[in-house]
This record gives sequence, structure tokens and C-alpha cells, in this order.
Amino acid sequence: MGEYHAYYANASRVLGAKGLIAKINGRVAGSTIFYRIEGPLSLGVIYYVAVYPEFQGNSIGKVLVLSAEEVLGDVDVYLATIEKENVVSQRLFSSLGYILVDMNSLYLRDSSLTKALKMAACAYEDDVAALKSVKVDVNSTINMLKIKDMIRVIKKVWKKGCYKPWLRLLSSRDPYKSLE
Repeated sequence: MGEYHAYYANASRVLGAKGLIAKINGRVAGSTIFYRIEGPLSLGVIYYVAVYPEFQGNSIGKVLVLSAEEVLGDVDVYLATIEKENVVSQRLFSSLGYILVDMNSLYLRDSSLTKALKMAACAYEDDVAALKSVKVDVNSTINMLKIKDMIRVIKKVWKKGCYKPWLRLLSSRDPYKSLE
């Protein structure tokens, strides 16, 4: 986990985020961080899944995602976001019943939905949304994400868990240090 991912993972605690660690023979093999967003739609956001390279290929990612879903409990939809280049994660989520949506293509059709997905997951660097509807079909999920009350809830979560931590991080750094 890089410096910024670690910072935001820690900052996500204000959202009530939980984490799980997978161990093999006493060694940390991987981890996941996740949280819920409650509004007209109940969203289970899987913020981060990481498996150390030496443990990849042993279904640890699957176990972490399925365990996160179990802990998240009764939600309408699960959401994860993935970088386009991360084909392994895309295959993982696909194999677990998630539908992959290219957010760059989606943005051209519906920028407000793309913004809502990225805000909900604090995922500005990611290009792919992975959605798994539990109680309603994907089209209903997409329509519910665009409801004004749901967007208001997502913006509130984003401000608390993504934007304010970013401002704290920015203010703690010397903006001219990188110029030296």
C-alpha cells in the first residue's frame, strides 16, 4: 500500500470503515478496507483490496472480498473501483458476479453518475466501477444512485472521508518542497 492509499485508508475510519487482514502461517497475506453508505440506496463500498505478490493466485483476494461482503451485511449494492490496467482485480470482481463499467465511457453518457460512483469510493484515479446488485437489478441501482437524496448523502460522505482528509494532507505538506 502506497503512502497516499495508507493515508486515505486510515482517514476512512471517520466513515466507520472496517478492515480485514488475511494471514497465512502467521504472515500477512492481504487486506481489505470497506464501509457502508446509507441513503435511499444502501451501498457497500469495498475501498481497498490488496494481496502481497508472493500470496497471489491462492484465492486470497476472493476470500477478502467475500468476507467484506459478509461483514457489510444487508446492502442493496456493492461497489468497488479499479484501475483499468489492473486486469487481475477486474477478473476477480467479475468472477464474483460484479458487473464492470468503464467509467470513462460512462462519463460521456452520464457525468453525474460517474461523479457519484467516484465520490462514493474516493476513487479519482480509477477507471472501472465494479457493481454487484443484491436486491435490485443494475439499471434500478444506477437510477437510484442518481436520486437527489442519494447524491446528497454521497457528497456528505465524500466531503467527510475524502475531501477533508485531502485538505489536511495538502496543508501538512510544503508545496515548494518538490521544487527543490
